[in-house]
Amino acid sequence: MTTSGAAPAPRALRADAERNRALLVGVATDLFAEHGTAASLEDVARRAGVGIGTLYRRFPTRADLIVAVLGERVAYLADITEAAAEHARTDPARALSSYIYFLLGEQASDRALSDLLIEGLTPTATVFINEHARMRAARARLVGAAVEAGAVRGMRPEDLGLLLLAAAGLNRGTDGAGAEGGWERLTGITLAGFGLAAP
Repeated sequence: MTTSGAAPAPRALRADAERNRALLVGVATDLFAEHGTAASLEDVARRAGVGIGTLYRRFPTRADLIVAVLGERVAYLADITEAAAEHARTDPARALSSYIYFLLGEQASDRALSDLLIEGLTPTATVFINEHARMRAARARLVGAAVEAGAVRGMRPEDLGLLLLAAAGLNRGTDGAGAEGGWERLTGITLAGFGLAAP
C-alpha cells in the first residue's frame, strides 16, 4: 500500500509509457498516411495529447517513429516481392502483372509508404535498408524471369522504379486516390504497354 505522497509504482509507469507509445504510433500512422513521412512531429504529439518531450523519449529520432509505424508493412512488402519472384518461375506474366497492380495499390493507399518506396530507389535510403535491398533483388528476378520467358517486352527492373515515381506524382496531384481511379488507369496503361494482361 502506498501513501498519498509516494511515487507511482514501476508497473504503473510502464503501463503509462506503453499507452503513450501506442497512442503516438496510432496518431503518427494517420498523419503520415495523409502527409507523408515529413509530417510535423509537433503535430503528432499535439494530436496525441502529449508533450514533444514525451514523443522524443519514446522515439528519439523521426526514423524510430517511421519504423514503429511502417516496419511490419514494409517487411510484408519485401516478403510479397520475393513471393512474386518465386511465382514468376512458373507463371511469369501473371506474377509480374499481379505484383505491379498490388504495388501501385499499396502505394496509393498511404503517402508515407509511397515516400519510403521512392526513397528505396536511391542509395541514400536511411530506413528499411535491408527490406529495400530484398525488394530490389526480387524485382530484378521477377522482371528477368518475365523477359526471359517472352512474357513482357522491353521492360527492365528499373522501370518499376520509374512507375513508382510516376504513380506518386499522380497520387499527390489528385489528393491520393487519383481522379476516377487514376492509379488503376496508370497501371492498366503500363501493363498494356509492356504487353501484359491485367491480373
